[in-house]
Amino acid sequence: MLSTKINHRNAPDCLLLIDLQSSFIRESFAGNEEWKSYCLRVQDVAKQFDHVIAVKFDVSEFSSQLAPFIEDLADHVLVKHDVSAFSDSSLNIVFDRLGIESVAIAGLETNVCVLQSFLDAVDAGYDCVILDDLCRTSCGDEAHDLALLIMHEYESKLV
Repeated sequence: MLSTKINHRNAPDCLLLIDLQSSFIRESFAGNEEWKSYCLRVQDVAKQFDHVIAVKFDVSEFSSQLAPFIEDLADHVLVKHDVSAFSDSSLNIVFDRLGIESVAIAGLETNVCVLQSFLDAVDAGYDCVILDDLCRTSCGDEAHDLALLIMHEYESKLV
């Protein structure tokens, strides 16, 4: 598990932010004010990376508008039309062009989009770490914790 302070020798090449859309942030934090500190933590962590890539979900049921600060943080903003950031976006192309081999992943809907993106990144051969405290879900603590457990099992096999 990585804390939001990235300070080890094998720090990931890139921070991948998944689905940090304004509507998802509101839903994941269920109206409480924690979302403000979450956004500040994302901004602080992003400063530790040379590359920050944001991927947003664009389907008709959801607003695809990213939280305003994400546009300023991200070197690249990509659109996906499926659960995984790797399914139909140009993410692999961008990673190849930038020479990305390892990635730290954070975002919303831990048990759905974050989990599937993490698993697809591992399948594509990237070394991955999950930033627990920068992941959230609107589906409850149990779903969130189970998804983190699955991802940490993969991390331990990658080390």
